[in-house]
Amino acid sequence: MEILAPSALCALRLAMIAENIPQLRSLSPDQKILLAAELWRDAVGGDAENPNPSLVQALRERLDYYREHPQETSTWEEVRARIALRKAG
Repeated sequence: MEILAPSALCALRLAMIAENIPQLRSLSPDQKILLAAELWRDAVGGDAENPNPSLVQALRERLDYYREHPQETSTWEEVRARIALRKAG
């Protein structure tokens, strides 16, 4: 019996969902992102008026860390440049 890595299991589950809902393939990238956001909100529980307390706490901790260590962050442009370099080579 082959044991799959977590990333492979995730990909397998996504493939199974896509097979069961073929309409997903016809969605535009923007529609897929919106759907992912809706699914995420549903999965973590909560909404704008009643956010998930553990998620709020995690975000607060990350923001505090960012404020204390701004030198450890990257701009969006820097992140894009790193991604482009990885893809190029």
